[in-house]
This record gives sequence, structure tokens and C-alpha cells, in this order.
Amino acid sequence: MEASMLCFVEEVLGLTSTSVFIGKLNPVTAIRMAIKELGEDKEKYWLGESPLEKAKVSQWVSFTKDLHHSKDFGEGKKLQVLMILEKELKNSSFLGSKAHQTLADVAIYFCLHELVSSMKPQQLVSEFPAVARWFNQAQNSTLPKKKDVKLKLIDFVLPDAFDLLGSNGNGANVASSTDKNKGKKGKMDKAKPDGKGKVKNKTDNEIKKKDTKPSKPVAADAAADQPLITMLDIRVGRIVSIEKHPEKDKIYCEQIELGEEKPRSIASGLVEFYPEPSVLVDRKVLVLCNLKPRKMGNFMSNGMVLCASNPDKSKVEVVDPPEAAQVGDKVSFPTLGDNSKYEAWAPSKVAKKKIFENVAPNLKTNGNKEPVWIGPDNKEHNFVVADAKCSVPTISDGNVS
Repeated sequence: MEASMLCFVEEVLGLTSTSVFIGKLNPVTAIRMAIKELGEDKEKYWLGESPLEKAKVSQWVSFTKDLHHSKDFGEGKKLQVLMILEKELKNSSFLGSKAHQTLADVAIYFCLHELVSSMKPQQLVSEFPAVARWFNQAQNSTLPKKKDVKLKLIDFVLPDAFDLLGSNGNGANVASSTDKNKGKKGKMDKAKPDGKGKVKNKTDNEIKKKDTKPSKPVAADAAADQPLITMLDIRVGRIVSIEKHPEKDKIYCEQIELGEEKPRSIASGLVEFYPEPSVLVDRKVLVLCNLKPRKMGNFMSNGMVLCASNPDKSKVEVVDPPEAAQVGDKVSFPTLGDNSKYEAWAPSKVAKKKIFENVAPNLKTNGNKEPVWIGPDNKEHNFVVADAKCSVPTISDGNVS
């Protein structure tokens, strides 16, 4: 892998490999540092332009470091890695940017080449179609051209699987090598018999009328003038009591005080990350309060404790409100203007319009270990309570959910 990355540095970045790697322990870290010295344009292209892109690139680069140092990279870990990638790539062509490859794609490609090479192409396309599509694209644009670099080119000529991925809305559009051989649509749509039994072809105008029908708006667009994040009711809570779920090993059942008549019952999958529940008792947390209640076994959960996680979710930490925050205080986003003019939506409306599902992909922690929402303006909007920013103990450039 390292020999191939040396060639990438020389061929794509135009750098002398020895000047990049001398004295550096980690190839990806070395390349990242070298890119920053190439100028602002190169840095924006390879390391991300917007805060969101920069955060994503940083996450995936950190992910490769974790894999590089992992002592346990058995079948279970391999499967977990591919599942993480599949989820990320279902609706994206790249890992760091929407428009082109970044260092994130390069690093993950080289890191996982041996793993993907050990699988049959049919198996990868069948089980992880988005990963296969992305890998095929990466190897054709990232693979060094030098003949002395023995990096196996994997043949993904499996049109049926790619067709499924490219046209049903579950993934980015894909142009496979066999698309040119498929039946081409002419100017007339599929012929249908008319009422007299004769076959009638649709004209171009008829097709146009059919194809240009306005589609239903995306649910979250229902209140375009109100920022999505302000539709959520996020408040400061205090964990009064906590115990393990009687039926689910990874779940805690908590009673959380939120300044209401009585504490709320909330379930959280934190057992693996906080094996000693007493450390959470009396702790202040942020709670998403306007989700519809849902049953977890025989336990009805009415809300969600917000936590930060690293890219592979091997580390999870609860988000901390500022010290001065009081139970019941509401989280605001001052950089979005006067929040008082916005009202949080009712749980039923949040569920129907899929508000949290639209917000969640842009909930991150920044380089200062602060939870933020990346808005449509590509700017970070901090979680603020009592005029101070919320934070997490150690996770930077992570996800919040």
C-alpha cells in the first residue's frame, strides 16, 4: 500500500515522495501535511472547502489511522468497516466532497485495497453495491500507472447489480461499462394498444407532459423560512436514575429531569460506552424532547440523549451543557438570528416531516470538540445554552446523534 501511495504523491500531487515521507510515521498524515504546503487551491480541493467537507475529510482520514493501528482486523471488523462505508456511500459518489475525490477517498481506497481484493467481485457488488461502485471509480482514478507497482485492478463488470444501484433511488447514479449495449430509448415511449386494439405510440409532447409533472416536495421543505434545527426541541436535562434494560443488554433505562411535572423515561444505547452507570447519575445532558415516544421492549422511551461519536462509532460520549446551564434550559443557535421567533414543532409533525432525519447528517463536532449544526450556508452553528457553547470531552470532528 505504501509503495502505491508514494506513486500517488509523485504522479497526482507532483511531489517528490522522499520529501514527503522522510521522518513521518503515518503516510496519510504525511500527505495531508504536504498538501497544505501546495497552496490554498490544492488544500481546498484535497482537504475540503466548506466546514462540512473539511470535517468529513478529517473524519475519514482519522478512520484510516484507527484501521492502520488496529490489532483486531478480523472478519467482524472487516464487515463493520464495509457496512459503515455502504451507509455513507448510498447517496454519495465520494467520501469528502459531493463533486470530486478528496484525500478521504484516496486514504480509504489504499487502506481497504487488500480487503476488497480478497473478496469476489460478485460478493462485494451483491452485499455492498455502493462500496463496489465507489471502489471501481476510485481505482480507475487513483491507481498509480507505474508498471512496477503491483496493485491489483479489480474487475467489476457486473451490469445487473450496478443497474439496481444506479436507478432505484438508493444510490448515486452509476454508468457501468455495459450501459452502451443496453436498449436505447428513441423518441417514442413504449407502445400501448388503444381502445380499438391498435398499437399507438406516444408522441414527444405526450412524453414531455408525463415526465414534467411536478413531484411532491421533500417533507422537510414545509417551512423553508425556518431553519430545520430550530424545529427541534433540545433542552438541558439531569439524569436522576439509571438502570440496565431488563431485556436489551446494550440499553440503559434512564429517568431524566427536564423541568417538567415529572422526569421523563428515556432509553439510551450507552452500556458499552459507560459500563458503570453511576458515572451518569446526576449528570447534565442534552435531550431531544420532541420525538414521538417509542417502545424499547417493555420500556417506553420519550426522547433521546444527544451523544457524539467517532466515525466508526467505537467511541461515544454524551454532550455536555455549559456549567451555568440549568435543567430545562433550551438550546439555541444565535448565529441563526433571533431564535425566539421560531417554535419547536410537535412530535407528530417532526416525525411526519422527517425533521430529525434531515438534520442528523449535518450534526457534527468541530475541531474544538463542540457540537454544531452545519446549515445550508455551510457554516457551523454552535449549540448554545446560557450564552456559552456546549461541548464533548474528547471527540473532535465526529458525529452527533
